[in-house]
Amino acid sequence: MGDADAVPLDEARRRAASLLGAIRRDGDAYVSPDETVFETVADEVFRNYRRHWKPRTLMVNRGYLRNQILPWFRGRNVADITRADVQRWFASLHATPGATNRSAPILSVILREAEVYGYRPQGTSPCVGIRRYRRKGRERFLSGAEIRRLALTLERH
Repeated sequence: MGDADAVPLDEARRRAASLLGAIRRDGDAYVSPDETVFETVADEVFRNYRRHWKPRTLMVNRGYLRNQILPWFRGRNVADITRADVQRWFASLHATPGATNRSAPILSVILREAEVYGYRPQGTSPCVGIRRYRRKGRERFLSGAEIRRLALTLERH
């Protein structure tokens, strides 16, 4: 093998991790590039991770995936996503800090599970240490209907 055929060390490690993950999953050592694009990995994570989420949480998380995460990461190889990419994504959503704060853990789960499945080298999740936007506490008052229900409950007890 000549120098023209040499593969950089990082690329060799990424390929090896991908192959090991595929072998762990189903014994098939071949992983096509289509299997490692972000949206394919996200679908796999949602299928396998759904037992950790209640049905409503799963539905809400799919919405955040579709609306906040996929527009930025669709078509990208999951192993090529860097911390800088995640930071740019997070900053790009500054107009909706609440949605951004709820989307960040979903992206983190996808990239962490991509490591487990062998699509990324272990310990390379670019979401580690990303700090969420600070939110001010909100003051909320009871509605008229809520006050009536509270009064009825207090009267009963």
